[in-house]
Amino acid sequence: MADAPIVTVLTPQHDLEALCREINNAQWDEANDLCDYDADSLAYYLQQADTVFLACHAGDGGALMGIASGRILYKPYEKSRWLYVDEVDTAVDQRQRGAGRAMMMSFLDIAKREGCDEVWLGTEPDNEPARALYRSLSPAEEEPFVGYTWE
Repeated sequence: MADAPIVTVLTPQHDLEALCREINNAQWDEANDLCDYDADSLAYYLQQADTVFLACHAGDGGALMGIASGRILYKPYEKSRWLYVDEVDTAVDQRQRGAGRAMMMSFLDIAKREGCDEVWLGTEPDNEPARALYRSLSPAEEEPFVGYTWE
């Protein structure tokens, strides 16, 4: 049996060049919608006070299993802090090995430690594997929503 996935909360002090090489060489599919990563952009992202970036590696050999990003934000009322999960991506060849669950558990732990009142994320309606994972973590509610993008 493989060792449990290991999740690292990244900081600018980590070897971001090496991580970006791992990300860019991992097997992703169209659902991940990943661009090429570069160390300068990732370092800039990590310097923002509200950001969280996770890297998940296999405990049995260190292969990159997935990455995830989020932000700790304030709502404009009640001084309420919340964690917005932006992305949870698992490499195609690493799925069904616990990476998504490990990263989500890390987000939930971070939110608790940071005093967040809630954690929020969205996914596509047809992404059944992700939806099954999120439902298994006993969310307070599951709600439909419509998203818009402007460029």
